[in-house]
Amino acid sequence: MLSMEGQGKLWDVAVKLSCYDYRLEDIPSVSRQSKYYYVGLIRRRFDALHLRFMRPLGTRILVSVKRSRELARRLLEARGLDDLCSILPYCNLINSVNVLAGGTVVLTWHMVPDVDYGPVKEFVGDDYYVADQVPVVTCSTPAGLSAENVELLGSYLRWHLGLPRLDVRMPALAYVIVAVLDVDPLMTLREMRNVVKVAEARDVEANGGYELRAKYVYRYYRLLSRHRVVGRAFVYKPEPLGTSHLLIAPKECGDTFYGVLAASRLSAWVYYGEQVMAGVKIATEEQKEAVNRLLTLCPEAEIHYRMRGAIVPFPYECFDPIEERWTPRRNENFLKLINKLRLLVEKEKMARLKGKRAPVEEEGEEAEAVEESAP
Repeated sequence: MLSMEGQGKLWDVAVKLSCYDYRLEDIPSVSRQSKYYYVGLIRRRFDALHLRFMRPLGTRILVSVKRSRELARRLLEARGLDDLCSILPYCNLINSVNVLAGGTVVLTWHMVPDVDYGPVKEFVGDDYYVADQVPVVTCSTPAGLSAENVELLGSYLRWHLGLPRLDVRMPALAYVIVAVLDVDPLMTLREMRNVVKVAEARDVEANGGYELRAKYVYRYYRLLSRHRVVGRAFVYKPEPLGTSHLLIAPKECGDTFYGVLAASRLSAWVYYGEQVMAGVKIATEEQKEAVNRLLTLCPEAEIHYRMRGAIVPFPYECFDPIEERWTPRRNENFLKLINKLRLLVEKEKMARLKGKRAPVEEEGEEAEAVEESAP
């Protein structure tokens, strides 16, 4: 049982995981040994969302705000991806679905290279725009909703948008790492190699006798983390009560909008394009105060009651790893194809190889991967 001081420390670490990658970076005021202890407790006690940022990999978001009571009704009744595919075009590239009170539907699709989005644009009409899904990060314990703090935290929106493009030699592996962290944002480096976890992220077939090659996973993870694509998580306490809402404001209010969300930890992302938008849950007086503060600072902002909201793991299986091209269709043989790229290795073979060397080397492989990337 943690003391009151220990519980405060635990939550402080949880908040900072939105800014620091615990696998590769030191967390301020926490020793390296304590860091893994706290993260283990956080995984057991709290929920988390993966703060992926796909803009450096050339992927953006198509946002549609469409008013249709019939579409809203059908989406409320939908259960699973198969139902969505009977309703929405390019359902495999869907990022999130939001059904608001009054019959408004807010849909987001991943905008990936090589794909013609004509069917989506025909479906939504003129009610769409291109945006970026920007993670909301808090690099220190929130210091309240003062104008100075909101301005300071709001600067991280522009900082993210200014990050450079990242070109990778094996994009298929990068997309796999993104998707598996979407399912379990605080998993260890070793767990990322589990092909079964990779398959479960998008419900594709997998041979459990294989795993991803360690050297590639560690190398690409380090690269993606350095460029802020992966590695951070929004940790939150599960709230059984409360109401779900969607906040929408003019683009000009973006920095303030982002700053209030970061100071209050109301949301994991903002969608920044022609408008700025975020989903929030209001369950406490502090959260109500934060929303009221946002509506005061951004008078043109709107708050909508959300009847349903869902976000989907990144669709890595829509990428052809051989041709290195995106398609709106699922590739059920994705994991077989990346085996041709020698990204997989048989577990039995690895076990035989490990049996021929000292155990210390086996543990050192992952430790070395972390040590080399520590700042």
